[in-house]
Order: sequence, then C-alpha cells, then structure tokens
Amino acid sequence: MRKLAWSNLVYTCLIVTALALLSAPGAQAAPVFATTYDMINGTTGSFDYRDFIYSPDPNGNANNSSLPLTGGLGKLTNGDIPAGHWDSYGQPTPYVGWDGSTPAITFHFAGPVNINQVGIYVDNTPGYGDVRYPASVAIQMGAVTDNISVSSDPNYSTGWFYFPTTGLSGNALTLTLYPDQGTWIMLGEVSFDGTPVPLPPGLLLVGSGLVGLVGWRRFRKS
Repeated sequence: MRKLAWSNLVYTCLIVTALALLSAPGAQAAPVFATTYDMINGTTGSFDYRDFIYSPDPNGNANNSSLPLTGGLGKLTNGDIPAGHWDSYGQPTPYVGWDGSTPAITFHFAGPVNINQVGIYVDNTPGYGDVRYPASVAIQMGAVTDNISVSSDPNYSTGWFYFPTTGLSGNALTLTLYPDQGTWIMLGEVSFDGTPVPLPPGLLLVGSGLVGLVGWRRFRKS
C-alpha cells in the first residue's frame, strides 16, 4: 500500500487545525455565501424579470417563466445591486420578479453555518406597475422558522431590509417572500451574515497532535 507523503500529511494537518480554529466558538460573524440556490423562476411583464443568468442550467429553464431552477447561482447572489427601479433598465433587468405569487428560495451552503442575519434588496413602486415590498418573510433552517413583517412604504423606494435571526443553523436556508395584496415582488439580491458551525473540539486536538508528530519525526531525522 502506498504511504502518504509527509508533505501531504503536513498539509492535511494544517487544514484540519485551521478549520477547527476558524469554527471555534466566539468567531465573529461575517458574510456567508451560498454555493447554490433553488427556486421557481421569475416571469415577464413589460420587461424580463426571469433569472436568465442562472447557471448551471442544463434544462434551459432560466429563460422560461415559472419553471424550477436548481443547482446553480444567478442574479440573487452575484453582487450586482440594482441602482434603479425595475423599469430603469429596459431589457434585461437585474431584478427577479414574481407576479402575485409567493416565491420560496432555498440557499445551500458549503457546510453547516449559523446564520445571524439575512438581507434582501427589493424594489417598491406603489401605484405604478403594482410593485411593492413583500408584506412579510419567513426564514427557515431545519425545524426553526422566523416570521418577520416588512413595513410598507407609500413612496417610490429601493433598498435593503435586514432581518436578525434566532437560532438558525444548518446547511440550507429557505427564504419565503409573501406579497403585499397580490402585487409584484422584485428581488435584486440576497445576503447572509453568520459563522461556521463549530467543529468538534477533538478535531483541533487531532490536528495539533498530527502537526506535533510531524515536527517530532523531522527533529529525530536531523
């Protein structure tokens, strides 16, 4: 059987130790990025509000209204924050839009995370195009769900809403947006703040022990 090279073992030891340290209790909250998200695609109206940059998209659903998107990323996590309203761009727009429906978007992460805050960037043009902020949102991870109301605004506006969360932890988070009186929802971006779930303390001891073993072996050889 081929033995693991010492250089590879050292690398493995350092990775194990680093992961344990980064996920240790007390780590500061920081932006957390989804690896994929799944949802029912947006639709079209005066303009194209579908998630047409969603990729990978082997079934070609990104250019079709109200079809399922799964296993990729698109407008909602690309960092392109709309600078104007839904009607400012012509074809195409940076928003994903749903007409009177209740979009549920499931975001997947590379590993288990604690989520401290969820942010959504949405548009609001009441009386014009029937686009309004969602009336409320539900944020679910595992068996825990936070239901949060969103304040309505009678004026034209765009911007971020940030929702502190309570006890949310897991590999996936589902964000559900409830429309205000059956109106359009225009969603431009979603953000997350959180920390990795702490790894078992034994992993830190294993990593440290392996690094020490490598050092001792090299000391004996010198």
